[in-house]
Amino acid sequence: MELLPKVFTDMEGVNLLTMLMGILIARFPNKERYINPFGFMQGGIIVAAIDNTVASLSYLLAPPNISKEISAVFKWSVTRDDRYIDVIASLIEKISTQ
Repeated sequence: MELLPKVFTDMEGVNLLTMLMGILIARFPNKERYINPFGFMQGGIIVAAIDNTVASLSYLLAPPNISKEISAVFKWSVTRDDRYIDVIASLIEKISTQ
């Protein structure tokens, strides 16, 4: 199994910090093709970056699994002037389902 989803590579994601105490930080460039007509990075691209980072962390910490649910509330916009976004994924709690 590959640690990073192929789309992580497609989005040119870079791991800034590999799992340290249950934390993974990844950086994704803000490309012109990700910008919507209003000049902001599309929310779906932001959520994809989040999913790529969380998935990579979960592969390191748990048996193979998939994202079952993702909910996003955007507090501010990523503009075309922002060169990249950093995504921080952290393990809060690990629960055994057995």
